[in-house]
Amino acid sequence: MVSSPAPGLPASARGSRELVRAALLVVLGVALVGTWCGAALTWDGASLLFAFLDVQDVSVPHARLSVALLEYPTLLLSHFTTNVRALELVYGATYTLIPVVCVLASWRLLRSEHPRLIAWQFVWLCFGALPGQLFFVTESLIAAHVAWPILFAVLTGLPRRAIVPFGLAAAFSFELHPASSLLLFLVGGAAAATAVGNPERRKPLLGAAAFAFVAGAARAWVTLHDPYELSQAAVQLGAEWDSLRLPGLAFGAAAVAPFALVISQLVGPRATAASLGALTVLAICFGALMVPWASEPRAWQDELNYRFFAPFVAAPFLVGAAATALATPPDRDALTVRDGLVCVGAAALVAAVLTVQSAKWLELRRSLESTLSRSTGCITMSSVRECRGTALRWWPTPSYALLIQGHAPRALLLPGNECKHARKSTSIPVNPWYARPRNTGWFDLRKTGLGD
Repeated sequence: MVSSPAPGLPASARGSRELVRAALLVVLGVALVGTWCGAALTWDGASLLFAFLDVQDVSVPHARLSVALLEYPTLLLSHFTTNVRALELVYGATYTLIPVVCVLASWRLLRSEHPRLIAWQFVWLCFGALPGQLFFVTESLIAAHVAWPILFAVLTGLPRRAIVPFGLAAAFSFELHPASSLLLFLVGGAAAATAVGNPERRKPLLGAAAFAFVAGAARAWVTLHDPYELSQAAVQLGAEWDSLRLPGLAFGAAAVAPFALVISQLVGPRATAASLGALTVLAICFGALMVPWASEPRAWQDELNYRFFAPFVAAPFLVGAAATALATPPDRDALTVRDGLVCVGAAALVAAVLTVQSAKWLELRRSLESTLSRSTGCITMSSVRECRGTALRWWPTPSYALLIQGHAPRALLLPGNECKHARKSTSIPVNPWYARPRNTGWFDLRKTGLGD
């Protein structure tokens, strides 16, 4: 997946690049764990997968067209198999590999000019993305991941080989989520600032800046004229933040992390050692608090609400990376062993927390499967222990319960009083706004919830 270090580098530079390679492999490993555990089916993930499989067409909620590209591989495979578990794995990998693909794309851009900047993305993955990363399908967090290679493309002078990928990634981001407007504005500012100090690439950089600013403004205009997006912008952020139940000290460590990293990369060796030591202490504290949080499903039952904050949390890390690039000249030998260790340490923390969460999610699934296997009728969600005080308490759980039973499920899991009407009804309320007819669709629901 990752190419070998370039020949002619000093031994220390080769060693530090090997550490980056190891960090990439760690992130890849945890993505595979998340795929196997079905982590991409958390919250809206299950509902999206059920919806587009059942109608055999892409599901594009709120006209976020980029989502269709992520659904096509699974939809195509469903034309050849009815093995839902196999489809789950393809669907899951499509989402869990997004952080890996983004950091790999960034490294390919940075390794020949600004290799030290890759530490920023790994630190963001750890301190910034991790509190909401289990919600793999949320578009706001995906947009934040995609922003990194877009930013690094302009910070490295937008080489010719990066122009087309830059445009495609920016277009993908534009159609992904309203928060892309903020991220595109940041990229536009970075492109304009880089153009000032790079006369050789000034014209394409200024073109990229104009493109990013126009795209960001257009995305903001679309958001302001969309009732749903405006309603999402009007949520009570204080209440949503409290629902995350994040340890306060962990959030404090995350807030300080970008400052420690920017000092380590912009000042002299003595201050660098001190700031890296501080970053290490922050990481240890963060991990010591977040692993217990991850091991308690009640603590992260509302983790999906992190989607409201992810782009804003990403902003200080993106700005710090841009400031570092603008303040230091390109140097392919600049990556130090300490930088490599920062990448490995951040990747290890991501792996620890996400592995614990994914394992807990898999436990919830197996327990729910056991409950469903003992019934062929309809079960009320409030009567199921797994649906009380965990991520299964949310509205996509009826869709999830159908998915994990395969192509022809027999038991229903429904909220409220819906079970009272299930036996007599000709439709099944798979979510609050869609009553799915029993006799149509890719899934065979003709006998679902009817008992023996």
